[in-house]
Amino acid sequence: MPLFFKYFILFSFTTLILFIESSSVIAGEKVSLPPPQSWTAFQESDYGATLYYPSNWFSKAKKNNKFVIFTSLNDKAVLSFRTFFDPLRTGADETVSKLKAGVGAHRILKLKQGEMWYEAKLNGDTGVVPQGGTPPKMITFVRRVYSCKERVVSQISLTYPSSSAAQYEVMLKKMIRRFQQGVGSKTPIRECS
Repeated sequence: MPLFFKYFILFSFTTLILFIESSSVIAGEKVSLPPPQSWTAFQESDYGATLYYPSNWFSKAKKNNKFVIFTSLNDKAVLSFRTFFDPLRTGADETVSKLKAGVGAHRILKLKQGEMWYEAKLNGDTGVVPQGGTPPKMITFVRRVYSCKERVVSQISLTYPSSSAAQYEVMLKKMIRRFQQGVGSKTPIRECS
């Protein structure tokens, strides 16, 4: 075989390997999430609140201090959930004021207030990537729901990469629609009526 053909084959083979590796790197930067089909109910035992989440997107619940954490199976996203009793009745209006003072109103992209809930979408957080890679831009969504005359508070928080925002926002709408407050062992039933 002539030397020219040997170099041509070697060059073609090397080019093919580099193309495959670069394609996998590009594919790894933008994750395509599967449809959120397998919805699982997580019920918080103390206050009875139920959070439905796609189990083909997130791991099983793990307790971390006061929060229940669900880590993403596909990317860097983290879903957290907490229900607690607030005897001081810090309602939605006061919480929004604290939120604005704490993070700066310029970082709030969306803020909705109602009588018994608020939600905020914050922008600009940077995720931590090992081995000195480029950190992805992250978006944090927070929703608090008040019940029992604003004494029982449920907080849902999701931090996710902005590159997957369209997919997560569709999932969030379904998750919020299915969320249910409940009455559990620590709920002061007399104060709720």
